[in-house]
Amino acid sequence: MNKKFLGILLSALLLTGCGSDPADPGTGNADKTDPTPTKEEAPTQAAESPSPTVPKEVKEDTGVFARYFENGEVEGNGGYFIRLGRKVYYREFAPEAFPEFASFAEYLSSVDGSIASKLCVYDLDSLKDEALLDCYGEGPIFAGTDGLFFGDVRNDTTWLVNPDSGDIQSYCSGSPIAVSADGRQLAVMRWDGSDLTYDVLEGGELLYAVDFKENKELYGFCGSDLILRRELEDGSHELLSYDKNGNSTLLGTIPERSSETSYPFPEVIQFLPDSHGCFICLGYYEGTGHFLSEWFVVSVRPGEAGSLTTLQQSGDTEYPPTMYMEGDQPAVYQTYNKSIELSNGTYGDLIWHDSPRGVTVLEKDFISDLDYFSEDDPLYWSENIQNAVVLDKTAFVIRARGEHFEEMDIGWRPAYIPYYYEYRVIPFGEEMRDDEGNPDQIRNLCTHYIEPAEIDTELLRGRWEETAYITEGSHGYVMEDLKEYLEFHEDGSITLEMKDSDTNRYKEYTLEESVSEYGERCYTTEVGSWGTYTFTLYRRIEDRLEVSVMWHYSDGTPGSSTHIYRKMEE
Repeated sequence: MNKKFLGILLSALLLTGCGSDPADPGTGNADKTDPTPTKEEAPTQAAESPSPTVPKEVKEDTGVFARYFENGEVEGNGGYFIRLGRKVYYREFAPEAFPEFASFAEYLSSVDGSIASKLCVYDLDSLKDEALLDCYGEGPIFAGTDGLFFGDVRNDTTWLVNPDSGDIQSYCSGSPIAVSADGRQLAVMRWDGSDLTYDVLEGGELLYAVDFKENKELYGFCGSDLILRRELEDGSHELLSYDKNGNSTLLGTIPERSSETSYPFPEVIQFLPDSHGCFICLGYYEGTGHFLSEWFVVSVRPGEAGSLTTLQQSGDTEYPPTMYMEGDQPAVYQTYNKSIELSNGTYGDLIWHDSPRGVTVLEKDFISDLDYFSEDDPLYWSENIQNAVVLDKTAFVIRARGEHFEEMDIGWRPAYIPYYYEYRVIPFGEEMRDDEGNPDQIRNLCTHYIEPAEIDTELLRGRWEETAYITEGSHGYVMEDLKEYLEFHEDGSITLEMKDSDTNRYKEYTLEESVSEYGERCYTTEVGSWGTYTFTLYRRIEDRLEVSVMWHYSDGTPGSSTHIYRKMEE
């Protein structure tokens, strides 16, 4: 059993942590104060998927999105933004749903789906956006002919949403992972209580199920056929296809890795289904840094035994390869990162690789180098792209900013606390450019600052010492002989110890509870001749406490700073 299988298995086990009565994903308009319907109105729980049977005949598709699939007007399916005709659907996650911190500032992969988000739509013609309804769930969304699918880990359910009517219904158990090219078939990963299965449904009816006992990994649909990887006992890997009747075909064996230092299983770099077949770029990785050690491109034709052909193997591994279709065959280019990136790697212009040989500048100085501090400073900020896609000459980008949280680093992997995030839309068709050729309709669909919940002082009992500060963007450590101390006592009182500049000795001050000019609960004290200090408890994560301090010197001069405290051992 390899590490990747263990990871998938653990994820599936998490799906079972739900009650017998799934919570409703929310209905109605997004501006309603209470999106949760009554028990009588709530959708019933998804029935357990039946055992594989001969598929039932499915009626002709007349779903809300059927015409878009028939006309080839679906783009970005299985992403955070999906284009259907001239409309782009996406979910605006609530600030409360973002994690307290995340490695590499990858917040979007840790969003809490139990907190309601807004399903929104952007009109590519009018350039206007609208919130449609409230819903629950996490991860990307999928479009089918009957509506939008999204997974809800809270109760192991895939919800089907009709954005036109606002109807939400429980479609099946499990989490969606792929949709067929015609939008009729949905593949979900489901935990049946003892094992994983991949269920493939059409019109709400189970077509077939593939168990996980042979360690299969689903790659995606090519037309209406499913492509999976199977690992054999000898460590080799095969590709198979399944048609809509559940009949499997062995397509061939994947090339083996050349180095024993690599992980023993190949990972998908790019999956490119085409009318001529399916082209898959696979890579072997190594080390805790997950570095690409070798890659290759194979082609398969679903339903045709032995059709797996290796088109290209290995090459430069500094950047993952990218396939572009040229005629009926893919051409492989070594492009940096993904299609949308920053011109200087971590900052600079936002650019889009619109072709293998050129780029389009979407927005100049998208992330400034002035927003970065030296990595030698453990409290530097990180601003990055959480997700980005181009749909019909319009870029949709989720950008976030966070602060380094050194205490939660894992080795060389830095952790970050989210501070704010925004959804940005950048139309850049010829009619959307200024005289210099730059997009001129750039705007934010939404901007959210992540405010931490109010801190319960009872959880802070004990003594805390100041270790660092942030003042007007500059970060620094507190010198040992100038540290301040906060102590939360059993009787609920809070005291501050700081060095008196006149006597050079520590003096204790009692903080009085009050309300700030912004309506926040805070604590205030007079600090000798210095003036008034006002403390607001900002964020607590384990033994780390952030305090926002406002002061007014006796001469009337105001100021503000953020102080970082660490819990002292008792």
